Amino acid sequence: GAGCREAPAVTEVRVAYNHQVVTFDPHGHDDAVTRSVLAAVFEPLVCLSPQLEPRPCLASTWTTPAPNVWHFSIRRGVQFHNGRPLRADDVLFSLNRAWKSPRSAVSTYLGSVDSIRIVGDQPEVVEIRTGTPFPLLLSRLAMIPIVPVDFDPASPVGTGPYRLGTPGVGGEIVLKRWERYWGRSATFEHVHVVGIPDERELERVVAAREVDVVADVSAGFLLRRPPSREWYVVRVPALATTILAFNVRQWPASEPRVREAVDLAVDRFRLVREAFPDHDALPAITLIPVEVFGFSEAGKVPRSDPDRARELLRSAGVAPGTELVVQATGLPEAVARSLRTSLEWIGLEIRFESLPWKELYERMLEGRASSYIFGWNFPLADAMGFFEAVVHTRDPEHRFGLQNGTGYANPQVDRWIETAASEVGASRRLELIRRIQERVARDRPYLPLYHRQRLTLVRHPFAVARRVGSWVLPQEIHLEGRRERPGGR
Repeated sequence: GAGCREAPAVTEVRVAYNHQVVTFDPHGHDDAVTRSVLAAVFEPLVCLSPQLEPRPCLASTWTTPAPNVWHFSIRRGVQFHNGRPLRADDVLFSLNRAWKSPRSAVSTYLGSVDSIRIVGDQPEVVEIRTGTPFPLLLSRLAMIPIVPVDFDPASPVGTGPYRLGTPGVGGEIVLKRWERYWGRSATFEHVHVVGIPDERELERVVAAREVDVVADVSAGFLLRRPPSREWYVVRVPALATTILAFNVRQWPASEPRVREAVDLAVDRFRLVREAFPDHDALPAITLIPVEVFGFSEAGKVPRSDPDRARELLRSAGVAPGTELVVQATGLPEAVARSLRTSLEWIGLEIRFESLPWKELYERMLEGRASSYIFGWNFPLADAMGFFEAVVHTRDPEHRFGLQNGTGYANPQVDRWIETAASEVGASRRLELIRRIQERVARDRPYLPLYHRQRLTLVRHPFAVARRVGSWVLPQEIHLEGRRERPGGR
């Protein structure tokens, strides 16, 4: 009878991230949210498991005939979303584009590469040679999606379980299930993706049930508006640091004593107590989270000392009431309030300028941001990606410093970073990283503020994979009771 009727099938899921996708070109950014959304559309040769272990993806197997030579066999039976089969020349094109294109924002990951070619007598095998043995190559390749040789960012196609239904940065993105996907079929016919940086708007859409998964919410959000019992919270270890970056070419941050004074004024423990009362953040005593390879107390921040901070400002000739402009996207009001209070105590005025993330990100990449607050995710649980991309002097030719928006440049630090990038011995690498952290902590282009634990809000009957250090991936959302292998395979 009517009482036996089955519930209608769930064919779509709506996901909110805390900002919009910055581009549909997978090599044109190194932004964590954009990377997470586009991971459903574009795939790399090597994937990372939720525990960050390398797994075959578009490469079915790989071998290392020599310590600095890697051979990747291209998976058969894979089709792009336009129906064309994946070939080795697509892989060659993609790797070269990511490695050498002046517009690439991911070339740092391939900084150790010397050459890429198709093996002559094995047309489905791509060879990568590195200058020295480079054990991190597999993990780094997970950051390089593969696109077709005729790739057009205006009409992007990949090989992933979902294809782009409505490309258009700025609004909602619709992902459509790719019926000819080579791996396990995607759970939903459609995934609707929105970017919502404003917590008030987020409260509205959650209350109205206009979304099913919120990739990242603050504990404060949950305290202000406790969700009903149809929602639950998934805690994900986030390998990330929220950082105050100084534009060292702009007054007053160009004065090292000002940067030191700010460092001494900020009480990270008080900031976290005030801004994160539900313990979903930890004070950042170093730039590198403790779980990340390369963590060292050498870069430890000093204890809060407002008296010493005031002395430093006086000695630098900085008048009371001097303004420091800090740009940010979606900064929690409690964080802004705590920082403002700390700086007022020492006689500095901090003025926060709220910008859409896409605009702030572009300014940062072009080196024309004011001082700014950003989060750095450590997706490979290794410190070197941060130092190569954000700390090294901007050097597009050698693919270092591509996201250094501060103008910071220290030749000795650059040499240590370049040496550590190709160092095979773990103990020697750790020693170099320790030196880098110590010098950067002294020069202070970047001040660590806090490490957030990621809280994902999920509505029944949906479920998400717990992926260390990452945002929710659309292809890893499924229905409760249906066990999925992460990555859809």
